[in-house]
Amino acid sequence: MKKLIFLFVLILFSCKDSKPVNRPNNLIEKDKMAALIADFAISDQMGMMNPSGNLDTSARFILNKHAVTAKQFTESYEYYLSSPATVRDILEEAQDIIKSQDADAEKFIDKKLKEIGNTVPPSAR
Repeated sequence: MKKLIFLFVLILFSCKDSKPVNRPNNLIEKDKMAALIADFAISDQMGMMNPSGNLDTSARFILNKHAVTAKQFTESYEYYLSSPATVRDILEEAQDIIKSQDADAEKFIDKKLKEIGNTVPPSAR
């Protein structure tokens, strides 16, 4: 979970307004994208608990569960990353999904956000 939260925070604060990415024809809606990211985060944690598991199979299962192709996910992810405010909203919704599924996750995430809240410049929040 620590690695995942760090990754999301890193993505969130490293995103800068850059050249706009064209909106893909098959863009995944924001709420579905948040659900996908939440599932990937949970899967990542499961992988840490079971290192002999197959991450590729897990990723395909999640994509199939949400009826999304890998290309569609990648294109949508790149599109959303071009807008820091949008990706922040998606990641916050993904966190809310994870928090709603596990009270311990909620405590851990809130603790980590408070810790990094003191180190993130106000302009990046």
